Amino acid sequence: MKKRVWFFLFTLSLSGGSVYAQLRQGTIMIHAGADAYKTDNDPLKIADKAQLGAEINFFVATRLPLNAGVEIQTKGNTALTLGLRYYLAKPVFLRFRGFLSKETDVALGIGYSRFFTSRWALEVLGDYYFQGKNLGLRVGISRFFR
Repeated sequence: MKKRVWFFLFTLSLSGGSVYAQLRQGTIMIHAGADAYKTDNDPLKIADKAQLGAEINFFVATRLPLNAGVEIQTKGNTALTLGLRYYLAKPVFLRFRGFLSKETDVALGIGYSRFFTSRWALEVLGDYYFQGKNLGLRVGISRFFR
């Protein structure tokens, strides 16, 4: 099973690099992702503090979506998120998010979208969390609606 997943991810990385969704005003994007690694995690107890997230993005201008979402951790913390992205070039973006929970934090990151159709993208993101002073690496998938 692991070999199939790696083959699928490898195939996605080679396919359709020139096909990009339209990052224009009025587009809606739904994104879901999970932290693959975070510097405050114990590598031997990764499941003790897994973090999953989902967000909806609305492009208020070309290359500029505002977003709202939810982050869920296995240790019990749930946070609402508000933020924005700015696409520097079609596949590369900056991301800023604020977390509203009992442990309020702010994160700034950079990401890369690998579009495999005009509506679907595999994303890799790196975030720095200012309050917790942690780095995180996230993998996710996005769906665009026009």
